[in-house]
Amino acid sequence: MFICEVCDSRVLRIVLKPFELASNYGKCAKCGLLQNLGQIQPSKIEGLNFDNYLLAQDEVFEKSRRLTVLFQLEKLLTQNSLELSVFDIGTGSGHFLLDAQQKGFAVSGSELSHTAASIVKKEFGFVIHVMNYEELGFTDCQASVTMFCVLAHSVNPESLLRSIHTSLTNGGVLYFHTPRYCLIDSLGITLARLSMGRLDHLFLRRIGGDHKRIYSRKSLMKLLEKSGFSEFEMKAEIGYGLKKEKYFTAIGLPKNLSILIALVLNIFSRLKLLPRNVFTVYATKRN
Repeated sequence: MFICEVCDSRVLRIVLKPFELASNYGKCAKCGLLQNLGQIQPSKIEGLNFDNYLLAQDEVFEKSRRLTVLFQLEKLLTQNSLELSVFDIGTGSGHFLLDAQQKGFAVSGSELSHTAASIVKKEFGFVIHVMNYEELGFTDCQASVTMFCVLAHSVNPESLLRSIHTSLTNGGVLYFHTPRYCLIDSLGITLARLSMGRLDHLFLRRIGGDHKRIYSRKSLMKLLEKSGFSEFEMKAEIGYGLKKEKYFTAIGLPKNLSILIALVLNIFSRLKLLPRNVFTVYATKRN
């Protein structure tokens, strides 16, 4: 029997290919968490081609999201009489820290990739901690902490969130976004099951690779509460951070067809008619 990492309830295993035990994915019968049931290992992020990743990003969308987050953080920190400072976990390309600095925030961050950290230092001059946030040992000192699609990659999300809670000062704010279980995942599971695993590309695009889990509202609320947060705002939003054609070329569709589908979906996106595929969360620490 498989057990949910959030609520310790029974997990129903999803079989993608007949008799192939390596395909260990499951959905919690109680809280709805979709998770990789295999042995959880740290992400193998060294060697990623950052140039290709940046080219795939929808920079217009990402820039808008970063500025929205900074506006909300400034509002919350001002309300709580805290300085404008932010620690970004999973700094990546460093563009969020650059935007934050330009908005008057004191900035710092961490990364697990020496490659990414060296690029950020070379491009922007930011010195990034290259280690897990839990290992930094911060206590009651951070005004705000941010994570852009980090929680789904974490080996131990509860430990990570607990360390963030410990590191925040009273009134400090955590922002993060993470994949949300939605229509895309239900469709991906259905296609994989009906095809006996032959049409598993959509499913694996969402939770394959380094993505280890996709949260339901109930499972994410439970996780936040277990980690010490009692005050938080959670919203389901449309959040496709890559150029839409990249999602389809990644699952094997021809480039021209991917571009055509992306054009249609961009119209639906502007009309707010696409599945709400991410949760955005602002959680405040209260002593």
